[in-house]
Amino acid sequence: PTLVNNIFLMEAGTTEIVPNSHLLANLPGEDATLVIFTLLSLPTEGTLMLDGSPVSIGATFTQADIDNGLLVYTNTNVDATQDDFRFSVTTAEGGWIPNETFTIQFGMSTLVGAAYVSETVVCAGDTNGQITINATGPDTPFTFSLDGEVFQMSNVFGDLAAGTY
Repeated sequence: PTLVNNIFLMEAGTTEIVPNSHLLANLPGEDATLVIFTLLSLPTEGTLMLDGSPVSIGATFTQADIDNGLLVYTNTNVDATQDDFRFSVTTAEGGWIPNETFTIQFGMSTLVGAAYVSETVVCAGDTNGQITINATGPDTPFTFSLDGEVFQMSNVFGDLAAGTY
């Protein structure tokens, strides 16, 4: 499956539906009810609810639940700047995306960015992976980095091996 996992911006102290524009696992031809998210950790600055009930570690929900607005986050600590929860995704066809983190930021941000895998490593040991970062904000031009130390003007990082960046 492919995964859209964008940072979600919301006001502190509010409740918001987690939109599929920020959290979407997609496998062409796969029914959204068969794309299953499993919670590996819970948010610490708020409550994650599915169809009105709080969830716990190990709970599951589907892409259809997200698509139908049933996954909801409530921030309970107005002094927090961000929160997150970890999850894995499985599909009926045997697809698996392990140990991802969904990040929620509070307050208004002047810089918004999203990273996505624009080319997946096909075989173990290959270095044909690519990550593209899209950013908007008032202070252009932006510089981009995978490690916080080496920066570049291009928003595309290529020739990457499988791994966490």
